[in-house]
This record gives sequence, C-alpha cells and structure tokens, in this order.
Amino acid sequence: MAYNILSGTVLAADYYMPRHDVVVANVVSGNLSTSNGASVINVPRVSNATNNSLITNVGGDANTLVCESNLTFDGSLLNVTGDLTASIGVSASFFEGDGSRLTGITAGGISWDGSTANGVATYKDSSTATVESNLTFDGSTLTVTGDSTIDKNHSDTDAATVTGLEIDFDKTGASTSNNTMYGVKLDMDNTTATNGTNYMYGIYATPTLTHAADAGASFVYGALINAQGGTNGSTFVQGARIEAGGGDINYGIQLDVEDGGVDLRIESSADNGDYFQIQTTTHGATTITTQDDNATAAHLTFDVDGDITLDPAGGDIHVVGNISASIGLSASFFEGDGSRLTGIASAALDVEQYGSAPLGTTISSSAGLALIKSGSTTGVGGAMYTLPAASSGKTLHVKLSASVANVTLEASTGDRIEGGSLGGSIILESTGSGVTLIAFNASDWWIL
Repeated sequence: MAYNILSGTVLAADYYMPRHDVVVANVVSGNLSTSNGASVINVPRVSNATNNSLITNVGGDANTLVCESNLTFDGSLLNVTGDLTASIGVSASFFEGDGSRLTGITAGGISWDGSTANGVATYKDSSTATVESNLTFDGSTLTVTGDSTIDKNHSDTDAATVTGLEIDFDKTGASTSNNTMYGVKLDMDNTTATNGTNYMYGIYATPTLTHAADAGASFVYGALINAQGGTNGSTFVQGARIEAGGGDINYGIQLDVEDGGVDLRIESSADNGDYFQIQTTTHGATTITTQDDNATAAHLTFDVDGDITLDPAGGDIHVVGNISASIGLSASFFEGDGSRLTGIASAALDVEQYGSAPLGTTISSSAGLALIKSGSTTGVGGAMYTLPAASSGKTLHVKLSASVANVTLEASTGDRIEGGSLGGSIILESTGSGVTLIAFNASDWWIL
C-alpha cells in the first residue's frame, strides 16, 4: 500500500464512506504532516500548551485555541489568578479572605455591645458580642479590673492528669547581660484601712484530696518547690526564702500539724530514710529525733559559737547514757556513784566542837563535823542540839565524844528528818555514837 506520496494542495471530499464489500475499519488513517504544520488549515491547534490549563477560543476563530495559564483545574481544585467577576452571583458554602470591599452586606451578623479600646469580646447571645471594659488585651498585657476566678471542673472517670492553671515560661535568648526572671510575681498593697481587723494572704492554698471509699492511696502536697541550678559560673540555689518584718509580732514560719504527725523533717539527699525531725504535741511536749535507717550513725552535734543554757522549769535534766566532755564538766554538786572519778583530793572538814556551856545550842551551817563533848543523863534524850537549816547537798557529820551521855538532835523550824514531822528529832545514845546526815533539798535531812 502506498503512503507518503501526496504533496502540494489536496482537496478533500465532503464525505467519506466505507465500501460495503471491503472490510476496512478506518476511512482515513496514518499521520497528517507537512513541512510546516502551520499551513494546515481547518484543524484546531494549541500553541501554548500548559499543564492543567483550561482552553479558550481566540477571536471566534474555530481554529485558534489558547491554554489559559491563570485558569487551571487539577481535577479537584479550580484556581483563578486575578479577579473573578459574575453578572448574576457567586455562591459557596463559605467565603474566606478580605471582605472589606464587599457591598450590600446587612448588619444581620454580629452586633457589638461596648466600645472599649482593646476590650476582649465575649458571647452575649446569638447575634451580639460584648466588648468587656474590665478585660483588655493590648497585644502583650492582659488586664483584669476586679476579681479573677478560674473555675475548673473535671468529671471524667478515666486516669488523667488534670491541671487548673499551667504557666510554661522559657527564656531562650543567649543573653550576656543581667536578667531577673519571675514565674509568678504577686504584688499586694492595702495602706488605706483606718480600723477593723484585716487579713491579707499573698498565697492561700487549700487542696483537699479524700477517697470516697477506703481503698487506694492519696498524697496531698500543699506546696512542692523544686529549685534547680547548674555548676557553670558562680551559683546559689535556695528552695524557699521567707522574710517577715514590720509587725509587732513577726513569725518566719508557723506550723500547725495534727498531733502525732511530724512538724518538721529534714532528710538526707543521699537517703530519705536518714533524717532529723521535730514533733510537738499536747502541752508543747517536743521530741527531736534523728534516724539512720541502715545503722546507728545519726549523731546529733551542736557546734555552738557561744554558750548553751538549759533552764528547765521542772528543775531536772535527764540523760540516758553517758556524758563526756573534752574540757570540763561543772555543777553546784554531783550526786551518785563517784567511784570512777580520779584526781579528787580529800576534802577537809570544818570541825567544830559543841558541849561547853550553854547546852542546847544550834550547830553552825558551816560545820562539816560537829563534835559534841557535853551531854546529859537527865531524861531519855539528854542534851538538845538543833541542826542547821537544810541546804540542798549539805552533808553534816555529828559525833559524840566517848564519855558523853545521850544527845537529842532536833531539826530546825520548817525542816524534817527522814520525812518525819516538822521539827522532828533523833537521839544519839551515849558513849561515842554518831550519825551522818545529808540535806536532800532545802527542808529535808536524810540519814546515811
């Protein structure tokens, strides 16, 4: 079959029809080409093919088509670059963008109640928004005039972490100058009250956590402060700093903990089972405890730059265990077993003699040993001698001379002997008997 043999001008018939006796599917097949396709007439041709562009006719010429690069359709999105005009209308589920040049829009949308500059709009009803005069935002500062309340209610029953207010503050600039940063800065002032009882709380927190059933575990922290620093440069970290002043009475910290609880506990950073704690209960009875949960090394050391004064109202200091001192231990007197004391010189007694006329004298308070050299055989008690007034810790030895008859020792007015009656007495029998008495307090003599 011959092909590619036509040249020049070819005039086509008005109508091509297949012959009924020849099985041929196509009337005309093959490629139509010339050395210059532009010379082919009556065949439409696009000269600026552009992806997804819509094709339009130029000048009403059936053979002239143009791809509109500013009007494209990718199968789902029609994109128009430039203005869109309509002689009847344009409708859509919504319009987005600048609507300032639209006309004929009625005020049937939202009306504004209020005109405060920077006022925050809140919902009033389906057609009105209120411009709040007491709540403004200028782009950087939110200002509230009056009380502010955050009311958070959480009703879910699934496991959750619920936050009433969270502030996430980050300083990210690599600054080299000085900076002071506050997570929350609170400034309260009231200097105008002239009478009445006024209370001011900088922070007032009342967290309450209870279970409706006797199961599970609950932990409540009125405040948890975790301050962290680094080691670059010179650093100082303080968990909390409390200053109180200017009042008639100033308390730094006042604790009211239910009796039986721990008022103050200081734990080791290495082991929270090692701690120091203070507990106060009824009558102000206070217990200081140190605890080493692995050994018995929770020693209590007082490094005092001055004196230590213990002034118990009850008069006694009880120590269970030993007391040691690297320098010295002094007291008005020592009581108890002194057999292990060393370096004690024998104390010289103040020996005084009694019995020369007149009989019945009072023994001197300075006497350590009263030697009575005169007695009486008259009566059961014989001669009468009065003991000096009892003085706590005072020791008195009384000795009769070998030839002296019976002698009665009488307590002074207001004193007792061996817990007996006031002004009581004892009898020393003749021929060298003796007795040693010690004053337990300011009114009682006891016989050793």
